[in-house]
Amino acid sequence: MAPRTLFHSASLPAGRTGTTLEISPRRAGWNYIGFAVHQIAPSKPWTSTTARQECCLVLLRGTCRVEYTHGGRAETVTLGPRADVFSAYPHALYLPPRTTMRVVASEVTELADGRAAARVTLPPRLVRPEDCGFEVRGGGNATRQIVDILPPSFPADRLLVCEVYTPSGNWSSYPPHKHDVDRPPREVKLEEVYYYRFAEASRSARAGRAQADAYGVQRLYLASVGLDSCECTTCAARWDEDLGTGAFRGRGSARSVVAPRPQP
Repeated sequence: MAPRTLFHSASLPAGRTGTTLEISPRRAGWNYIGFAVHQIAPSKPWTSTTARQECCLVLLRGTCRVEYTHGGRAETVTLGPRADVFSAYPHALYLPPRTTMRVVASEVTELADGRAAARVTLPPRLVRPEDCGFEVRGGGNATRQIVDILPPSFPADRLLVCEVYTPSGNWSSYPPHKHDVDRPPREVKLEEVYYYRFAEASRSARAGRAQADAYGVQRLYLASVGLDSCECTTCAARWDEDLGTGAFRGRGSARSVVAPRPQP
């Protein structure tokens, strides 16, 4: 059976602290990576512990203070301000295993929370906007901007974290590739989470307007379970390829949609 590959965020009232999205390794059907998004309201702190995992908190919007304790030493850092992911470079905080944290927001704040089972303990580290890398990849309608937060050179055990800015109508993660086998430098085995935000939807939300009808399409394939499909990140429509004919059959509604494979 093909694994579930699409998860949607919940929404919370502005005055409430809570988790709007949470994907554990068990829920994703893999071994290491967990991902969550937390909303923190002013005067309603969020607390957590990293246990045996390393953690990277990335500020999506807002301003907050992170009070954390590791190895008996207490520290406090500030993340933000950041209006949204399209308005400024990220602020982030790397935390090692066996760290406790308390996040206090001065305005409605959202944090992405990426974690991975860790084999070693490395020092906590604040990542400021000026610390983040910059790279433009691809060309034509596959051009996108990569902003590295935890690049391969960062002193983390397993986590790699970046933000990708993709212009409307463009493709990312191109050319098609895979991370199923650990055979560096040709291929490395990775578990990956793609978390989508849309510029017009973010601006509409800040202005109190109805959100724009933005969407993304992602194609995934996994030979071991015969998965070869495209999914719409917003409406959850899905198109599976018939490996015999090359046609795509839609499963987004009761009516099946058939489209031919694009010719090279």
